[in-house]
Formats: sequence, structure tokens, C-alpha cells
Amino acid sequence: MTKHGERGAAELLAEAKGLAERAFALLQQGAAEDSAAALERATALAEQSGDGGEHAHYLYSHALVLSQLAAERERARTMWIRAADIARDAQRLDVQFKARQRLTQMRVEDGDLAGAIAEVTRVIEAMEALGEQGRQPGLAHALRDRARLHLRRGISEGDSAALESAHADFGRADELARALELAELSLALRLERRSLEALMPERAAAAGDFAALRAEAEALGSNEVIGALAIEEASAAMRAGEHEDGLGHAERARQAALEGNEPVRYLIACMLIAEAREKLGDRAGVIAILLTCKASLEQLLGKAVGRELTRVLDSLEGRWGREGVATALAEYRARTRH
Repeated sequence: MTKHGERGAAELLAEAKGLAERAFALLQQGAAEDSAAALERATALAEQSGDGGEHAHYLYSHALVLSQLAAERERARTMWIRAADIARDAQRLDVQFKARQRLTQMRVEDGDLAGAIAEVTRVIEAMEALGEQGRQPGLAHALRDRARLHLRRGISEGDSAALESAHADFGRADELARALELAELSLALRLERRSLEALMPERAAAAGDFAALRAEAEALGSNEVIGALAIEEASAAMRAGEHEDGLGHAERARQAALEGNEPVRYLIACMLIAEAREKLGDRAGVIAILLTCKASLEQLLGKAVGRELTRVLDSLEGRWGREGVATALAEYRARTRH
């Protein structure tokens, strides 16, 4: 590039930056459409500059504003895909990662867990392709994100293979966190994986003593250990056939997860409560906790997770039969009227 061209690129990017600053000021004033228009001009200038990384950055930002306009949602999706591709070619991993995160969230909002998992997988593969450069906290977080999506899919679809995939991803994320000496992240990942094992009878039975993990959590001052311990106790009681005790521990785990804003552990606790109530013959109670779980998680994670819980509710007919579900539903409604 010529010296004149270099000055031209710098001037173009400086103008783009000014437009972006104006765009975000407009957005704070509630003028989303005007903000989007300013970012569209900034994106065009960045593209003219020939700087792929900056072009991807402004594309991402433009899409971020467009996504707030209902009529532009699909356009935002297309732009994030393009931003991710350009960022990949320009080796702007930060922009690629953020764009794929947004695409993942859109998939989740659409109820497409398989598509969301595919989006996160693209990020993981891109980071792994960088070798040692890609072994950074972002990769551990991406693995954790995918694990949580696998977990949700496993629960909503009754898919044990998805739960195994979640378990494997939590393990890989923990291995990386340890290598990067991220003690708190490593602990959180191991606690989350341990809670997942409560839904996997064979793994739960083979799990080691919780005492060492508990001691480590207490030493680091982790609040997550409260809910994790309650799930551990619920799982142990359920395996021993002590369903009343298991129910009590699972209820404590649910409350701790709600207070700690831990949606994954909340979901696991609700599944344990449902299992315990079913073992105790309280089918109306199963419906009650699944509906409570649905309402709570919709507030924390959005409407899509509600559809996932609806699939769990629908699956009850396979075990109870249509008449059994109708009877349980009638009893549930009678309880709620009092």
C-alpha cells in the first residue's frame, strides 16, 4: 500500500470511529434506527479502509444494534455470520468469538439447541486451530457454554448421550482452566460437572468423595458449594432409595440455586425434585415443580428454555399414559385452587 493509501485508510477509520461514537450516543438516547444508520456508514468506511479486523468489528457492532429492532433480526443474524467469517480471516479472534456468541444466543432463542451447539463448536474449533495461542480462558468458557447447551438438550430430549457430551466438555474446560492456573474457574467447572452427575446414575455411583471438593470450595470462599453439596446429598439419598430425604436435599439445592442465580444448578435440582416426587407417587407434584421450573428459568434465561421444559412435561405421557397425565393434571389444578 502506498503512503497516500495508508493515510487514506487511517482517515477512513478515524471517520468510522467518530460515527461509531455518535451511534452509541444515539442508542443511549433510544434512537436505535438512527444509531444503526450511523454504524452502517461506519462499517462501509471500515470496509473501504481494507482493514479486515476493523471491518469485522463494525459489522459486529452494526448487527448488535439491528438485533434490537424486531424487523431487522434476520439481517443482524446474516451480518454476524459475515463478521465472524471476516474476523476469522483477519485473525481477530475476539470479534469472531463475540459474533458466534450472539449467533448462539439467537439459536437458543429460536429453540434450536442443536444449532446453538454447532455455533459454539465453530468457536472452539477456531481457537483450537491456533494451537497454544488458542489455549486461553475464552476456550474454557466456550467449552463450558457448549457443556451447558448439551445439558439442556439432554434434559429436554431425554438424551443420555447429550449428558455424556456435557460431562466431557466440563472435563475439557476444567483441564484447560487448571493448565492456565485459573483456580476459581476450575473449581466452578468441577462443581458443575459434579452436579450434572446427579442426573447420570452410573457416574454418580462411581463419583469419588465430595469432601475434598467441598474443602477446596470453602477455602476459596465459593458460594456455589452450598447448592452443589445439597445436590450431592440429594443424589446420594436417591441412590439409597431414601426419596423423602432426597426430596428435602433437592429442595434446598433449588433454593440455593435460585438465590445464587445459578440456572444450570436450578434446572438439575428441579429434575431431582421431579424424580423424587414421582418415586413417592406424587404425580401432581411432578407437574407442579416442572411448571415452577419453567416459569423461573424463563425469567432467568428467556422463553426458549420454557419450550424445553414443555418437552419434559410432554414426555410424561410416555411413562404415565394419557389418562395418568390427565388425572395428575386434574389433581394439580385442584391443589392450586386451594
